[in-house]
Amino acid sequence: MEKKCQDAVFGTMTYKHGWRKKETLTLFEKEWPVTISAAAYREEPITQEEKSSYQNFVEHTTKLMKIAEQQLKEYVCENLVELKEYDPNIDAESLENYVTPKTLLFQQDGTTLLLLECTWDDENGIAVKLLPEIAIGAQDLFL
Repeated sequence: MEKKCQDAVFGTMTYKHGWRKKETLTLFEKEWPVTISAAAYREEPITQEEKSSYQNFVEHTTKLMKIAEQQLKEYVCENLVELKEYDPNIDAESLENYVTPKTLLFQQDGTTLLLLECTWDDENGIAVKLLPEIAIGAQDLFL
């Protein structure tokens, strides 16, 4: 049986290797279904840091998604020669064809990560760290 909680900040969340729910985010002018996830072990409650980060994200979603877009474009432009070895068609101006947002992860310390699948790294994917500071790289650098 699934365990659910009604959190005052996140709303209704279901436990499956962390607290989760589905939402839609807009990236590159396209709406994507994503999982909103609050990290938790053995059904621990959502931390205050996760709640604060989620509130911050909700208040600044448009700005933070624009930052994610810019970070992805810069990353692709800076690494284009290497990335073309894995996907010769990659184009920084049409990234919606090469990345798929999957999860917005709120870690227990309040770190916020946008996790995406990408055509140039099927195994690891890419992550954009949005809070508390901006960073980008393979997901395994942040998880």
